[in-house]
Amino acid sequence: MNMQQLEKQVVHRLAGWVGALSTAVLLIVLVLGVLADPGEVYVSSTTGSDGDGCGTAVSPCQTIQYTLDNRANPGDVLLIAAGTYTENVGIQMSVTLQGGYNPIGWSRDVALYETILDGSAVQPVVGDWDGRHVKKALRSVGRQPVPHVV
Repeated sequence: MNMQQLEKQVVHRLAGWVGALSTAVLLIVLVLGVLADPGEVYVSSTTGSDGDGCGTAVSPCQTIQYTLDNRANPGDVLLIAAGTYTENVGIQMSVTLQGGYNPIGWSRDVALYETILDGSAVQPVVGDWDGRHVKKALRSVGRQPVPHVV
């Protein structure tokens, strides 16, 4: 086998590997695209269920905390359907919580689809809210506020 034939064979094999790799990457992207929109995780107290595979428009999670702990990634947007969520939420990463969604079709109207986060189940964490972020937070021990990192 001469050098030119060897080069053609190497190029042919590389092209085959690149084609197979491209197909695999495309398949992964398509599968992940079906599971959830990038950066969007869906939550519905009425139609959702916490567990493996939740977080999509078709199969939303049921609770905000489960979603944060198990399905969300930094930078994600949690689309939260109308309903009352009786839970204290601990947020350990940068995410956006957006309420006011209809759990059927996921259209958003904050006046029509009221989303309530009711933290009455456990003693709440009180913080200094600037409209976008908790700047500092305090938790109560007895009657004394104690610094608490959120």
